[in-house]
Amino acid sequence: MLKIDRCFISKMKDSKKDLAIVEAINNMAKILDLEVVAEGIESQGILKELLILGSTTGQDYFWNKPMNQDAFVKHLFQSKSIVR
Repeated sequence: MLKIDRCFISKMKDSKKDLAIVEAINNMAKILDLEVVAEGIESQGILKELLILGSTTGQDYFWNKPMNQDAFVKHLFQSKSIVR
């Protein structure tokens, strides 16, 4: 697994260098058959850009704020995406 640090993700829309780093990490992961996790996804726009670049896994406040185990389990079972 390769993680793309939030400092690159947060600046990739405004910085050609940061965008190039994100693209390079995605390409390297594809060649090495590794999963990529993008950190710092905080908007729909960033998510869309990452999906275009080939990132399919991410984390940060876009989905939810950090929570403890009990809160996570409660959230998980209240989610509409859970198959029961």
